[in-house]
Amino acid sequence: MTDPEETPSLRERKKLEKLASIRAAARELFATHGYEKTTTRAISERAGIGAGTLFSYFPDKQSLLVHLFVTEIGAAAAAAVARAESRDAPLLERLMGAFTDLYAYYARDEALSRVVVQQMLFLAPGNQRAHEGMSLGFVARLARLVDDAGRRGELPPDTPGMLVATAAFAQYFFVLISWLGASLKPTARDAVLRQLLERVVPTDA
Repeated sequence: MTDPEETPSLRERKKLEKLASIRAAARELFATHGYEKTTTRAISERAGIGAGTLFSYFPDKQSLLVHLFVTEIGAAAAAAVARAESRDAPLLERLMGAFTDLYAYYARDEALSRVVVQQMLFLAPGNQRAHEGMSLGFVARLARLVDDAGRRGELPPDTPGMLVATAAFAQYFFVLISWLGASLKPTARDAVLRQLLERVVPTDA
């Protein structure tokens, strides 16, 4: 007779519960003490697990930070694009809406967001792949917004959706880095983004 405690579904639930505990502990400690001052030992103690268990999920602190980022910003990005898709507005306004929604996510904890963006620039190969996968998925959804605008006659014929989406994402990321790096004032952030997007979003004029 199979022990119900050993069923795969139960093991998987326990694994997910531990992962959720690790995420919650890391998020709390990063926000309270900062990324640099938070140790993996402190995270494992707050999560109620052993250090070895933590390392079985994440080989290092950067991997955990990337996981948090990809999980949270991935959900925020999906919601932002969904809202943009539902809007009956020109492409520029839909892109502005999606990007400013993401800026609002980063603004919830600017100190941690600065650390996240800094770490994104110097990721280990495995972490880089996770980040790139999330970013490419977001750009692909932006490309669908561009293609939709083309079908509505808003853009010139044969406008390359992926190319425009990639260029728009680059402007968004440039403004994000400038804002979090304090070289761009928050009050000027959205206006600068709009000016940059106007240069890369084609019109049918």
